[in-house]
Amino acid sequence: MPEVSVIMAAYNAEEYIMESINSIINQDFQNFEIIICDDASTDSTWEKISYAMELDKRVIGIRNDNNLKAAATRNNCLSIAKGNYVAIQDSDDISEPERLSRQLKTLKENPNYTYVGTGMYLFDSKGTWKKTTPIEYPKKTDYLKGAPYAHGTTMFKKSALLSVGGYRVAKETQRGQDADLLMRLYSNGFIGRNLLDYLYGYRVDGQTLKRRKFKFRYHSFLNRYKNYKEMGLMPIGIIYAVKPLIGGLIPRTLMYKMRKRK
Repeated sequence: MPEVSVIMAAYNAEEYIMESINSIINQDFQNFEIIICDDASTDSTWEKISYAMELDKRVIGIRNDNNLKAAATRNNCLSIAKGNYVAIQDSDDISEPERLSRQLKTLKENPNYTYVGTGMYLFDSKGTWKKTTPIEYPKKTDYLKGAPYAHGTTMFKKSALLSVGGYRVAKETQRGQDADLLMRLYSNGFIGRNLLDYLYGYRVDGQTLKRRKFKFRYHSFLNRYKNYKEMGLMPIGIIYAVKPLIGGLIPRTLMYKMRKRK
């Protein structure tokens, strides 16, 4: 039985998915399975997944008949996961070789933690252009500035994910299901920590920015407002809940340049 289930939602990911899969295959910890759900891609994503399955029997591919978006797609992966621990991997990102072993060791040695994230570096076709260091021991108020865990970097105890029903499938969680999950976990008494090392590479390019439509920022506002109430962060939380709406007024190309200067 695999100890860790790595789950990956993939949609039109033909360009980078093999690089992402290989970054897990090449981990220094090897007792894992990789469950990839193709969310009705229209490119050669499924062919790439099928090829990976031929190369390594630990890769398990499933497909959605229709495009269900990330929350439902990740839940489909979770429903067949055999490991007691679940690690997230996005289909265009990469993990450093020691990521899984470091996270698993942390969770085993600290049973009060339910999930653990890591620092990450942002990169594009020209290489790494920024590193983000997370808060090592996030508190409730840290959620006001956004989820203090980078979702793609995170490993969870599967039992905790199942206890909150996995990812919430709703119109407003089409792109905000990650922050919504982390806030619901906190509201249900689960806590985590971050490793400060940069163990995850997050690909940020023009295509990433194009996906950040204003309607998704409105959905982020709805998610924050709902969860801040559950977490007891109101009324101050309303100020932070509207932050995504304000950010949506900044042109995407300008935001990309601003982020690269930081």
